[in-house]
Amino acid sequence: MSYNYIDFQVKNNTDKSFQLKLWLDDTYLNGELLCSRKLSSTYNIEERNHIIKHSFGVVIQDTIKYTR
Repeated sequence: MSYNYIDFQVKNNTDKSFQLKLWLDDTYLNGELLCSRKLSSTYNIEERNHIIKHSFGVVIQDTIKYTR
């Protein structure tokens, strides 16, 4: 899956089916990853301090990601 710049890529190497649901609110891009079967682990991924820089015709993204 990709859009515009290929900055988000997903590959499923499991025998499970997944569904990615995305929505916008006034401030954030939100998402939920659903699975066809119960998983043994849960994760919450949060992106902070996202900066997009333009330098000499190149786009540079700087992000800190946290998992809980």
